[in-house]
Amino acid sequence: MSVRFRIEISARRGTIAWVDLHGAARGVAYGLLRSQDPALAETLHDAGWMGSSLRPLGLSCPQFRKASGGHGRYATSPVGSIWFGSPIPQIATSLLAGVSSRKEIMWGATPLRIEGVHVENADSWTQSRSSREMSETASPSDATAGVEAEPRPAVDRAVALVEAGREVALVSATPVLVKYDSRFIGPDHPEYAARILHNLRHKADLLGLAGPERVRVIRGGRLRQFSLAKGTAFGAHVTVGVTAPTEFVTAIRDWGLGLSTVQGFGWIR
Repeated sequence: MSVRFRIEISARRGTIAWVDLHGAARGVAYGLLRSQDPALAETLHDAGWMGSSLRPLGLSCPQFRKASGGHGRYATSPVGSIWFGSPIPQIATSLLAGVSSRKEIMWGATPLRIEGVHVENADSWTQSRSSREMSETASPSDATAGVEAEPRPAVDRAVALVEAGREVALVSATPVLVKYDSRFIGPDHPEYAARILHNLRHKADLLGLAGPERVRVIRGGRLRQFSLAKGTAFGAHVTVGVTAPTEFVTAIRDWGLGLSTVQGFGWIR
């Protein structure tokens, strides 16, 4: 079963360095995996998944409510969240166990206290877990015993997934990275929809699923620059209409749109 889950966080510091906003995401994801399954973490990091360079996991960067902005740094607050997901059960379970085994994660140089864990796609995971109840020695086999299940998009108004006929509108929660001719492009580029479609079909092939038939850009934001630990990236928020089987749509929501999803890009609301 593919899974996406949200952790509630509170920040001790007032800001996160911009270079850490996406630059730290990869280290957080692999750190969670490594704590539960070192071989899996090493394989994904070094080689990808099942002979492909793709890494089928995604996460958002930390997002905070009631945060006041600051020049050159990303503002935090006591009320925030981070999403994680994967369409691969082994990866999803290890991520969930990794989160459930700790009370705090380090996002770059910023400590984030874990206040709760909520799983969206798991009817059997029904109990609530606060940070005070989290075991410091949780394993993949017992990690699901203490999380709260949330409804899927059909009954959750907070999830921006709107079906119109066979087309589904996917709304990005973090910027989406798309390349054409080795350059980052934005939603206004004439090849943007085609590159998204190519990327989604590539992911469908890896998952063994029927891929999308069509993709169209419904709404797009401006291309913005993001500093990373190594270099820079350019991405934009986007809403795309995807004509695809429900099983694939569910899987891609647990993975993300575009490139570098392991760095917090392309997470879907």
